[in-house]
Amino acid sequence: FARRDLSSLRLVGWSNLLPTTSFQQLRKALPKADLYHVYGFTEGTQAGTLISFKEMLERPGSCGKGHPDFGAFRVVDEQGRDRSPGETGEIIYMGKSLMKEYYKKPEATRAAMKDGWFYTGDLGRFDEQGYLYIVGRTKDMINRGGEKVYGQEVEQVLRQHPAVLEAAVVGTPHDMLGEEVMAFIVLRKGAQVKEAHLITYCQDKLAHFKIPRKIEFREELPKNSMGKILKYELVSHK
Repeated sequence: FARRDLSSLRLVGWSNLLPTTSFQQLRKALPKADLYHVYGFTEGTQAGTLISFKEMLERPGSCGKGHPDFGAFRVVDEQGRDRSPGETGEIIYMGKSLMKEYYKKPEATRAAMKDGWFYTGDLGRFDEQGYLYIVGRTKDMINRGGEKVYGQEVEQVLRQHPAVLEAAVVGTPHDMLGEEVMAFIVLRKGAQVKEAHLITYCQDKLAHFKIPRKIEFREELPKNSMGKILKYELVSHK
């Protein structure tokens, strides 16, 4: 950023939850730009949620609210019942901009569309004012001895460590618990930190069952063309 003139930028948006340190750096680097965090999905075309910079300061971690002209969002449990504010569930959507179907994939369409609602596969929660918070993906949820662990929450904590550049948290098989929490870490250039130190670092910030029991350091993490980490590749190699 220091080598570029960015003074002409007036609007900057992103669709992934930024770590607090990255958000603060972005605000400092782009003092004249309006910052927006959005949440959406291909199946909903332009539908999604939006939150302004001012609202982000008041509600850290939220991706905002959906616009009523596009449709409606709900957070539901496994039986499709609405979850109360503060409770985690799957995010579903219904609206005019929703897709008709997956092309030539009727089984995938039936699995995703139920009574006109699209089941996003994303986990989230509402607060009392109706602001949405993304927690993770249904497939990414780790079931550790009956306790639900959402990888994104653990990743946020790990990324706050000054030595950590990237983090991906997955569940690995465990004989007694079913799954155990494991983290893959990419360190910042020149940084050094031991596995035991990062585990201890998490102890004051996470419930005991959410703390990674094993950490593996990588030079890089597998990603798709959009830069999203491919967790299934990490799991398949364990």
